[in-house]
Amino acid sequence: GTDTSELLDDYEEGTWTPAISGGTLTIDSIESAKYVKIGQFVHIECYIRTDTADGDTTHMRISGLPYASSHYGTGASINKGNTGGSELDNPHFRFSPNSTIINFYKDFKQTNIQQSDIHGDHIIFSGTYSTTS
Repeated sequence: GTDTSELLDDYEEGTWTPAISGGTLTIDSIESAKYVKIGQFVHIECYIRTDTADGDTTHMRISGLPYASSHYGTGASINKGNTGGSELDNPHFRFSPNSTIINFYKDFKQTNIQQSDIHGDHIIFSGTYSTTS
């Protein structure tokens, strides 16, 4: 376009550092954690491998998003390996408003994924959220 309102004036891409929030589960390796920000929208992709957290009932949460989410948003693209945790029915996540934290759920009833559900697995997820930054 030729109008100044049609010009792309806010574009950024880079990497981010996911971290598990609380509990005993740790990230064994970060295979990939990238983002693209266009205007007020941020698209993230992440692939991590986790260590062991047998019996830990702490809600699975990942922090470290590159920008705080402006409101609840839902990401639906999750792939979880089955090397140590339990099977999940319709796993998904939600961005916490005004925060850099993602909350993971087992099903659409918002049943928390516990750290013991994922331990020893790999998790691949992507999603898009809005930010005020």
